[in-house]
Amino acid sequence: MEPLEHRLLMSTTISDVSWFTPIGSGIHRGIELHNITYELDPQGSVYSSTGVGNSTRLGIGLTQISAGYDTKGLPEVYGIASSQLYSPFTTGNVWVNDDGAGWKNLGGDATQISASIDGIVYATNPARTVFVDNNGAGWKSLGGQATQISSGIDGAGNSEVYATGYPSPAGFVNDGKGWQPLGGQLKQISGTIDNTVYGIGENNAVYVDKKTATSPTGWTSLGGQAIQISAGVDAGQNPQVYAIGSPSKGAFVNDGAGWQPLGGSCLNISASRFGIGPVSAVGQNDQGYVYTSSGFKQLPAIPVDAIQEKYASLGGASSFLGKSTSGEMSTPTGGGLYETFQGGAIYSSSTGVYVLNAATQAEVAATVGETDFYGSNVQTLLGLPTSDSTPVPGVPNATFTNFQGGTIYYSPSTGAHLVYGSINAQYNAIGGPASSLGLPTSEEGPTTTGRQSYFQNGKILWSPGGGTTVVNNVSSITYNWPNLTFSGSTPVGGYASLTVNSDGSYDFSGHLHDSGFPSYNVSFGVGLLSPTGVLYTFVTQGHTNGTLESGSRDYNWNVSATDPALASGWADLLGGTSNSTLQASWDGNSTINSIEQGLGTVLSVVALFLGGSSSSTNQAPPAGGSQ
Repeated sequence: MEPLEHRLLMSTTISDVSWFTPIGSGIHRGIELHNITYELDPQGSVYSSTGVGNSTRLGIGLTQISAGYDTKGLPEVYGIASSQLYSPFTTGNVWVNDDGAGWKNLGGDATQISASIDGIVYATNPARTVFVDNNGAGWKSLGGQATQISSGIDGAGNSEVYATGYPSPAGFVNDGKGWQPLGGQLKQISGTIDNTVYGIGENNAVYVDKKTATSPTGWTSLGGQAIQISAGVDAGQNPQVYAIGSPSKGAFVNDGAGWQPLGGSCLNISASRFGIGPVSAVGQNDQGYVYTSSGFKQLPAIPVDAIQEKYASLGGASSFLGKSTSGEMSTPTGGGLYETFQGGAIYSSSTGVYVLNAATQAEVAATVGETDFYGSNVQTLLGLPTSDSTPVPGVPNATFTNFQGGTIYYSPSTGAHLVYGSINAQYNAIGGPASSLGLPTSEEGPTTTGRQSYFQNGKILWSPGGGTTVVNNVSSITYNWPNLTFSGSTPVGGYASLTVNSDGSYDFSGHLHDSGFPSYNVSFGVGLLSPTGVLYTFVTQGHTNGTLESGSRDYNWNVSATDPALASGWADLLGGTSNSTLQASWDGNSTINSIEQGLGTVLSVVALFLGGSSSSTNQAPPAGGSQ
């Protein structure tokens, strides 16, 4: 018989894990127990199946599984975690899933496991020491050093564990009262009910040992030449053993009356060790089979898992996605599934199977708390992905990911941001990232009349009544009033100009002339209102002399200054509106009130009093608007 490490068998818990092969080979591994098959696929995902096509994915990130029964006699499955497959896992921890009720961590540092009845599981650690856990009470050392372990049941119906020793491959049994030698030189051991254990000897022959209450009876040869064995129970609740013959690789069974051929050509075989149940096998074609009265019948294949198939096609944990971090979950909307990984996520739904990078997935998750102008949830509006995260043509390191209701753009310098609705339609119409606006740099946010999204070189504004407006970045804006006059008969007029700059500097200049008999105190004010309701006011105050008084008929002003509030609010100011007022008054507040009346909703005011009065600046809220 060839060495275990050269076969599609594991050198540990062979009797428990019947469908096993190294990760990446594509073959599923599994256990048949209580008419339920547990399978572990090459990506470390665990499935349970009734054998009639009802397959349920139970979890991920495991390198070995072993099935047993809980205290209620219901099936449960144990697994050894691998941090190489699932990032939250600690390699070697043992996890249990009781009748599909979810996974519970039992801890430990296991290299092999063998589940039993009554919620009992045995394990070996890297030092080959054998441990037992009874219903999650914690790991207790049984001592010894074992190459392989296999749980069984004694004549009183209590759990026990068999082992092949290390470095000597002799057989041993431990019923909780210490190790008892069974002797022999074994390549594999497989326990079952009624103090019965089977082994493959050095000569590849199969042996049986059934100990009494006080001592073992000794190994008895059953003959034959076996590659692998799996202990089971016959219809009369008596121990029996299944084997893969050598060199034929056919399946055989022996209930003590000699070997009976079952046919087939098997890579692996597994029986229900603690009760009557079918025997399953892996054929040479890597397919699973169950033995019936008419011979081996192929088991229903696990349904193709689109997410795992995509993950494997990219290279699994060695791809940019890295390890799984969640397992498969229902999408927040649309009835699909998705799974998160260290480097992104994979979605599977009616729209297709798509891969998202990590930044895009984070943006999707963030939309759960966002609402649009009408109060609708943005994540619901976004829907499901309709493309992979795809490079943006001509923009290094940038990606776009299309969804049913919008697009998420990402680059290291701008971050990931969603563009949707009318703003997205306008953005696409002007060329998207290839347009003058470049990539988005913000989420869609509110204005006093609608919504806006920022981009590298500007913004897009939207309102229900005004539609969309594209605003490109500028570093300076100039407003001119070439013909200032009063609306009534006041004989004062002139001109004015205001230039504001992105660095917060501004130049405010003008001229007023009194051509009448009376003299006047005059004020001229300008208001710049950002889309988010921040008002910047510039007010000058002076005096003109009429015919009845001596002095100049002119009032001139020319103010150049810098204000940090204007610089910090520049982006917000772009795309805003302006208003001006000329009053025969020195009341600055009256002038500002008049300016406000001619504008839209004002949420805060930055007042810059100039020309003959002290200047005062009120702090504006954070920037974010448009011109």
